[in-house]
Amino acid sequence: MAFVGLAGRYDLWLRFGSGSAVRSTGGLLPPGCGDPRSINQEETSMRKSIPVISTLTLALVAAGLAATASAQVPSPVTLSYVLNSQWPAGYCASVTVRNPNSVAVDWSGTLTIGGKVNNVWSAQWAQSGSSLSLSGLAWNKTIAANATLTGIGFCSDGTPAPTPAPTPAPTPAPTPAPT
Repeated sequence: MAFVGLAGRYDLWLRFGSGSAVRSTGGLLPPGCGDPRSINQEETSMRKSIPVISTLTLALVAAGLAATASAQVPSPVTLSYVLNSQWPAGYCASVTVRNPNSVAVDWSGTLTIGGKVNNVWSAQWAQSGSSLSLSGLAWNKTIAANATLTGIGFCSDGTPAPTPAPTPAPTPAPTPAPT
């Protein structure tokens, strides 16, 4: 690995594998660089500082990766569909994707459907039995925080899967009045 100096007309090459520092000048040195004949002294000081800089850099990169990994664990999106049209041999439906997270996410999810899918729009898809897996395309794969994505749909042969009846919320028993 090598680094090139930024100021003046010179190059500074550091070779990490050998632990040595080599300096090559191609013109004027920036002010404060000292005498080019003192390279051996600079090699020694650079050789001592390289492990410290490398260790610090690796620690900062590792900390950044750990923070990024822990920050990217949002809950999944929810997918639902409604029928647009139905006929004896098939149906078409519109899909809605909801992101309940407070951060944008790349979406994917699975729907339970009836029949064999023959057309999907605005999503990548795969079907296994009654499970239709959907995920975003390059232009719609990321859904904003707390947002809803529409414009996705599919058509399928057969009949739609029955949607489960909503479970009614339990009615609380009345509390007897104190006497």
